[in-house]
Amino acid sequence: MKIENDIALVYNLYVDDLFTYGTYLGFNGEVVKDAIHDIFVKITIDRDILNDVSNIKFYLLRSLKNRLIDIYKRQKGQIPLEEIDAAVEVPFNIHVNVEDLIIEREEKIQIKADIEQMLNALTDRQREI
Repeated sequence: MKIENDIALVYNLYVDDLFTYGTYLGFNGEVVKDAIHDIFVKITIDRDILNDVSNIKFYLLRSLKNRLIDIYKRQKGQIPLEEIDAAVEVPFNIHVNVEDLIIEREEKIQIKADIEQMLNALTDRQREI
């Protein structure tokens, strides 16, 4: 049996490294655990994901980093209810920082590379169409 097909084995083999990496990136332990479980739920649903992966550990670390970034982006603008005082108006501010710009630029570069790779896989006739 290939390691890619045994999700429990992959989980047990890499969960500690994933948790350490996620907390090293500065995320709360509970958030890291949730992100790790999200990754393995995705892998469990679509088991073919790991068949094309040459380095499982690198794939899992990158998936964790991407998932944590998604969680960070989603939670960044949220204010916990405990911190909201009903008498105080909540300001509406939009802040763009360098980190957001860098992440956006990297995402655009990745999308462009993916599109170029797909176009290169087409025949000349397919490209023309």
